[in-house]
Amino acid sequence: MEIRHLKLIQSVAEQGSLTRAAAQLFLSQSALSHQLKELELELDAQLFVRTGKKMLPTAAGMRLLQTAETILCEMDQLKCDIHRMTRENEGTLRFTTGCYTCYHWLSPVLKSYKEEFPKVKIDVIPEATYEALDYLLDGKVDLVFTSDYQENPNLQFRTLFADELQVIVSPDHPWAGRKKIYPKDFTEETLIMVDVPDENSTIINEVFKANDAWPGEILRLKLTEAVIEMTKAEMGASILAEWSIQPYLERGELVAIPLARKVVRNWYSVSLKKRALPNFMCVFIDELECALACKDIARIG
Repeated sequence: MEIRHLKLIQSVAEQGSLTRAAAQLFLSQSALSHQLKELELELDAQLFVRTGKKMLPTAAGMRLLQTAETILCEMDQLKCDIHRMTRENEGTLRFTTGCYTCYHWLSPVLKSYKEEFPKVKIDVIPEATYEALDYLLDGKVDLVFTSDYQENPNLQFRTLFADELQVIVSPDHPWAGRKKIYPKDFTEETLIMVDVPDENSTIINEVFKANDAWPGEILRLKLTEAVIEMTKAEMGASILAEWSIQPYLERGELVAIPLARKVVRNWYSVSLKKRALPNFMCVFIDELECALACKDIARIG
């Protein structure tokens, strides 16, 4: 058994699909399927069963998944520790994100990172948010954190974590007591969403177009915070990741309901492929990945 097998088990369990897991690990589906069969033969145990369109871990698979998560988290921490011992500690780190709510999970890492690297200047470029990859290609930022994956030979994508989109409503909304929501349920409802081009929207493409459904109306806003406030005001329903509204859920101000057909997004750190990043940037990415993995900030349900 190798580390790649542990990553395979974790990815298939998170994504619920060989196709999505293969994409997350940057493998072909046939290669991933071969590795899974190889591991099952070695252990003489079936690790996943298919229920409808979803791959679910067996009892043996769950046991292996628990160990895999522990080992991978320890390895991430080990990598972080070694980087600290050998780091370059001066320079400027310029980055932007694919949405403003990303700072929910970036801020704690930035704080500890700044304490470790006091001579590194951190330059956040918020105006690049909706053109993040273009800014990267133009050399205006060093790193991008986004869920927008593009096939581009000049870009290097590294998977950070996966999250699941859920329908968000106020506690008084008629859907608040529902166990799941179908895309067709939006036919007579207003969808509240961040204003991004339809071709770049996971919500438009994977929730609605993929299911041949369309909302009755769409209210497009510039900021996620505005989407949240309009959802609280019962102006419609939104579709967001749970981590982006966790404080509102804990205070009972909003309710999260799963989509009938799960929609999972991968989040990436992106850099220029031909550029060798200085060590202090590599450490930042490693520490961010380590923090996300060990704190389960975006655990898939």
